[in-house]
Amino acid sequence: MYLLFAAALCCTTVANARIYKDPLYYEENESTETAYVTYNKDNSENYQSLSTYPYVVVPDYFHYGSPHTVYYNVVGIGEKAFRYSPLKWISLAEGTTYIGNNAFQFCSALETVEFKAGTSTITNIGDYAFYQCYALKDVNWEKAAIQRISPFAFYQCRAFKDIAFTDGLLTIGEKAFAHCTGLETLSLPASMSVIGENAFQGCTGLKTIYCYAVEPPQIEQNSFLNVTRENITLYVPKGSFLAYRSNGWFGFNIIEMSDEQGVENIQNSAAISQKFLRNGQLYIERNGKTYNALGAEVK
Repeated sequence: MYLLFAAALCCTTVANARIYKDPLYYEENESTETAYVTYNKDNSENYQSLSTYPYVVVPDYFHYGSPHTVYYNVVGIGEKAFRYSPLKWISLAEGTTYIGNNAFQFCSALETVEFKAGTSTITNIGDYAFYQCYALKDVNWEKAAIQRISPFAFYQCRAFKDIAFTDGLLTIGEKAFAHCTGLETLSLPASMSVIGENAFQGCTGLKTIYCYAVEPPQIEQNSFLNVTRENITLYVPKGSFLAYRSNGWFGFNIIEMSDEQGVENIQNSAAISQKFLRNGQLYIERNGKTYNALGAEVK
């Protein structure tokens, strides 16, 4: 059984107006009654105490002050907050709206990042946020409405196998997922707009891409550099074949999804209850029924 630190045991103030609530440090904004997780030391000793119990639950809020207690909502993970730390598992606060630059950079033992049900829209995952988190494999993307993934954010996260983003994602930055060599299946939402240079460079294990955007997302010539396109099946919405082939997505094995019960319609339905991957294939549950990526019902 994991010992989870819930950051509510003791509190003291530290330099730079930081607040310490065991085992985490926070920067607070008293006027908005919000706070974000920050670091204890900006070097390789950051949160080394987690080597004993490397499992952290970031609380949705905490209280501080006497005699006038203030309740602070936790809204983010600050720059370099866990950089170099021996963290293995973390559950983020429900009110998380951003993850700062270098926040988990070089956390080579990190395996799981958990977003809580009802997580706020995450406007940005910062530059180098999970850079070289070699062991990172489990992120429940379906719980997080992410808008932007910045350059190098998940560079060399080689343990990823399946990634399925929810609707709302607009931009994937330069080399954001470069050299994620274990990645096999990628699902891009209908909102997808821009995929930056070398975003998926060297993702040599990639086999299947589902893209639900009717208008092909803008990609660069090198967005999938050193990836053998003809070995990858790209599923696109009905009627979008020519648009994808003529707008930078040439070379992929492009297959249109069914428009009768197409996943592109199921994906955007309020009735959707679950989206999941099984054996590298995408399935969606809706109104008690299960559909595959071509929109056919699976009994």
